[in-house]
Amino acid sequence: MKTFLLSSLFFALTFVSFGEEVDEAVIEGVLIERPDGSFLEFLLVESKIQCNFYNEKKSPIDPDVDRIAVRMERTQPRVRKVLAVAVPEAGEPGLRSPIFVQLPHLFRAYLSLMRDGIDDPVEFYLIYYPQDLTASEPIKIFEPES
Repeated sequence: MKTFLLSSLFFALTFVSFGEEVDEAVIEGVLIERPDGSFLEFLLVESKIQCNFYNEKKSPIDPDVDRIAVRMERTQPRVRKVLAVAVPEAGEPGLRSPIFVQLPHLFRAYLSLMRDGIDDPVEFYLIYYPQDLTASEPIKIFEPES
């Protein structure tokens, strides 16, 4: 009887571990929920801007925009503006900017999501980096017209 219980338990654990499940990605940056239910993650990787895209289940997906224009305004020690454009980079997920962001990494970032052939941004967000500078969620300033 003991052997039967142990083998049943082993079979149940094996069946559960091979079931259809998608691992949720580890989100390290500021997470923004988009109008279509997907997510945009903004973070700095090796002091360079990285923007990753996730579906509703927070699994990585390919970007649906061609570039992201980023304007950063430092909050300390003095106000300084930095402009950058995040674009696809070979071998890297999401969109990445080649511009090195100097320390300190405390700033407001205005994100304009752009598509080729369209002059105006399709989405626009204001975030604080890092997120714990404020208790608020990212602010959605612009929503595209349907």
